[in-house]
Amino acid sequence: MNKMINQLTELQGPYFHLFVGKEKEFNEIYTSMLEHKPQTRSFYVEGEKCKTYASFDIEFSTKLDLDISYFETGGGLGEALNQELEWEGWNGFVLMINHYWEFLQYENSSVRRILTDSVYEWVNGRDFDPECSTPPMPFHVVFQCDSGDEEELIEKMKSSNIEEYDIIRSEDIIQDL
Repeated sequence: MNKMINQLTELQGPYFHLFVGKEKEFNEIYTSMLEHKPQTRSFYVEGEKCKTYASFDIEFSTKLDLDISYFETGGGLGEALNQELEWEGWNGFVLMINHYWEFLQYENSSVRRILTDSVYEWVNGRDFDPECSTPPMPFHVVFQCDSGDEEELIEKMKSSNIEEYDIIRSEDIIQDL
C-alpha cells in the first residue's frame, strides 16, 4: 500500500486511478493517506451521495469544506478546485470517490470534465497572473468500484476525456504490504 500512497503524492502521471476492490479496502487507503501523508490534502467523497447535481453540491461542499454552488453559479466547482484550494498551503491533493458507478449516474459528464481540467491545471502549474502563479502540484483522483464493474467505468472515464489512468486492484495492494 505504501507504493500506491507514494504514487498518489508524486507529480507524475497517470493522475487518474480506478481502484477495483471493496469499499472497506478503499477506506483503508484513505485512512493511510491521512496518517502517512498529512501534508497532502486528501478528500473522500461518497459517490452514492452524488447521484444528482443537487446532491453533488451538498456532498462536495461538505467534504471539500468549500462553498460550492456549482449549478447555481455555473462555474463554482472549477473556481473552488482551481482558486480556493490555492490558498490552503498543501503539497498536493488527492480526491477519492467511492462507488464511482453511482457518481452523477443520471447526469451528463460536465462535472467529470471539470475535475479533469482542474487536475491538469494543477499538475501543469498555473501561470494566469505573473504575481499569483503557482508551481506544478500533484492532484490525483481515485475512483472506486467493485470487481466486475471496471469495463463500464472505464468507458465512463473516457467519456469525460480521461485517457490516461491506471487500474489498481485490491489484491495487488495486499501483495505490496
